Amino acid sequence: MDAQAGIAKGWLEECLSAHDSCRKRARLYTIFSTDNSNLCNSLNHDDLMPRRLLAFPPSSTEEFRTCGVVKLVELGKTEEELPYVALSHRWGGKESCIAKKSNIESLKSEGVPFAQLPKTFQDAVTVTQNLGYSNLWIDSLCIIQGDKEDWKAEAPRMAVVYGNAVCTLAAVDASDNDGGFSPSNVDDNVRGGLNRRGWVLQERMISPRTLSFSADSMAWECRECDATQEKPAFQTRSNMNNERSLHPKDIFTIFRDFRLPDSGDDDELPLKLWFSTFELEGDPDEYTPFIRAWWQLISMYTECSLSVESDKFLAMHGISSISQIWTRLGNSWGLWRHFLDKDLVWYIDSMSSASRPKRWLGPSWSWVNTVGGKVVNDYYATLPVEPNLMLKPEIGMPVGTSFDQKLPIPAWSGDKQFYGVTLKGDIRAGEVTASVDGKGQKFYKMSLDPTGRWSEAEVHDFRPDVAEDFEVGKTIPVNCLLFHHYDAEYHKLPSNRDIRLVVVPHGGPQNINPILEETPVNEVAEERTMKRVGYLETTYVQMRDYSDIWDDMWLRYVRLI
Repeated sequence: MDAQAGIAKGWLEECLSAHDSCRKRARLYTIFSTDNSNLCNSLNHDDLMPRRLLAFPPSSTEEFRTCGVVKLVELGKTEEELPYVALSHRWGGKESCIAKKSNIESLKSEGVPFAQLPKTFQDAVTVTQNLGYSNLWIDSLCIIQGDKEDWKAEAPRMAVVYGNAVCTLAAVDASDNDGGFSPSNVDDNVRGGLNRRGWVLQERMISPRTLSFSADSMAWECRECDATQEKPAFQTRSNMNNERSLHPKDIFTIFRDFRLPDSGDDDELPLKLWFSTFELEGDPDEYTPFIRAWWQLISMYTECSLSVESDKFLAMHGISSISQIWTRLGNSWGLWRHFLDKDLVWYIDSMSSASRPKRWLGPSWSWVNTVGGKVVNDYYATLPVEPNLMLKPEIGMPVGTSFDQKLPIPAWSGDKQFYGVTLKGDIRAGEVTASVDGKGQKFYKMSLDPTGRWSEAEVHDFRPDVAEDFEVGKTIPVNCLLFHHYDAEYHKLPSNRDIRLVVVPHGGPQNINPILEETPVNEVAEERTMKRVGYLETTYVQMRDYSDIWDDMWLRYVRLI
């Protein structure tokens, strides 16, 4: 580690002196959403620092490593900016060396001997000293564990902690606090495991600079450059301002810097901000770079794991709050309300698999209702090809999503039908049968009623939200709601393409009776209340005559919950 010290310090000094984007901070707010507005409170004036920090001498010596002490310093709310380093790490199954109500005073007055710290904490202190700093933030020691009130106050402030840190140290390969920055004999299942954690993705995105340590190397990433111990010269990322970038720091920079034309700058934002989410402030197309970057984030985030499933929104609160300040958009269950006709066409990537949360976290039409599968949004992955929208969603959610609380928020978990989306479009009845091929891979046969068919020859690709919903060998009746149509002739594509949401009645998977087009929404029968179970892509080359198609389509109301 001593051999790495000079390289790391050189990276940090060059970044601090030469990188404008890395020095630029995001304006930090907490945001609470209601049914028609967002209420925002700035954190940029009296609450810039972590409430607690670990303090120690600014240089690493043999004497300190043998008999030195690390003390906890209580800062509270302060405008004074004290430079500090933050640690990103995995706890593992061990909860050694944590702050509790019973020892918090002792941690402040007597501290913890350096020699008694877990190896990962020791390495974090040493690297912090090698970088020239004497203050470090570690979650398990700077947040009182087991204290619900302290957790409630600190969890939404992770954007402050990591966003204002000089640098974040990441113990990428350590499976627990005893692993250290360069653990030996790392199992392949553990290697890189830190970056597969949901909370850590936010830490990595928000931190302006991250110094990562693996079993056999050290790497640097900031808002502008990457470097490794083997190739220490900074390499500027060529696509860092592109919303298609998959680099976490690039995506966060897009959120931080997104502006509508003539929308002002950070200095013009008030301490308290209220904005209505009824009307868009700009042209819909102006939001495309932001929302495409948002879905890049969701794809990365949904692959990550959370020890506590109900943290699903809380673990991305810092990112979402920075996103909403300048867009003025309302978010409902992870989807943007004004762009619901595009946001609803997400699916689970076939290379991953999802499960259901152990308890209800959100409606079936939201990706929040899945765990572990990589979510991809079809619309933003397909752009610049623009489909024909085949229905019109009618937003029916009286309460927006508040990202600064655990799920499920008590006010939301009563009448779940209250959070439905009403849609009107063509529905085709069908059946899904799950089978297993010779390699043990699950696949699905989809058959659709010919009513409403756009072609005599259709190829169906069904992608379930959760494979476990479909038992092998069992045929499940479903209904398929037409959403988007891509016309081959107009777009010069090899085939026509239809996108449908696959739904079943809320009471269970059974076919439903037709409801006439003129049936009012508030009179929709119970069997028209649906839950989403998957996504269907249908392709075909030859297309029937348009007049025959429209005569054949049945337009009906559906309420998704």
